[in-house]
Amino acid sequence: MIHPSRLLDAGTDRICFDTRGDRVVDDLPPGPAVMSVVAVTDALKVVSEGFVVDSVDRESVARVTAFAVERTVLERIGDGALSPEELIEAVRAQGVDWVIVDRV
Repeated sequence: MIHPSRLLDAGTDRICFDTRGDRVVDDLPPGPAVMSVVAVTDALKVVSEGFVVDSVDRESVARVTAFAVERTVLERIGDGALSPEELIEAVRAQGVDWVIVDRV
């Protein structure tokens, strides 16, 4: 879980962290909200009621590895713990667009 209030302790204008909410080195391009993704290499399947019912095209899926978010954006999110999906939506709800960086 990502805890924005804990990340704000960093004391920097922009905070870079992984999907667990642990700070990482900020090597992402500038922007108020930047998301680093990598290609998915594992086979992906759709499961319904315990049965594999379909496969997913890996080309249409990416795995998020890190976020870099400006302090002002994180401050407006609040103190509650967020999943990566909830963080993505909370940033969008502020009218901030994500910049997505594909790390091959």
